[in-house]
Amino acid sequence: MIISPGGNGSVGIGFAIPVETALRIIPELIKNGRVNRGWIEIEALSLTPSLARQLNIAFIQPGILVTSVLPKGNAEQAGLLGGDQRRSIGLGLNSIAVGGDIITKINGTEIKNVLDYFSVLEGSHPGEKYEIEYLRAGKVESTKIVLSERPAQFQF
Repeated sequence: MIISPGGNGSVGIGFAIPVETALRIIPELIKNGRVNRGWIEIEALSLTPSLARQLNIAFIQPGILVTSVLPKGNAEQAGLLGGDQRRSIGLGLNSIAVGGDIITKINGTEIKNVLDYFSVLEGSHPGEKYEIEYLRAGKVESTKIVLSERPAQFQF
């Protein structure tokens, strides 16, 4: 689909999804009118060596830095921790909560960035149990989490 703001030609923003995704979600769209994916109730950022340097934290391996967990949400119930210290980046205009867990695997799939995180949850459903592997204070730990329903603002 292309959004064209008017006039001649297609000047605008293009949207597309892979045909494999379309084929997988069409039955659910027909049945429910929407796709209901699973969710881990966290806020997170891709942890890269550059970001770790800016935040003055150790970089052990790629993953997603958990900056916060939703109170009483599935991540908190599974024992995941969000950041508890704020650090400035760039010119000090932005700050990020650090000190939280770094998720490195979900259900055995390596998570190197936020895109990997969304990809691994792409085919999930609320109520499914997923295993999370994470770093806490430099040590590898794991927990199981029951996925919640993905909030509307993240339904894409």
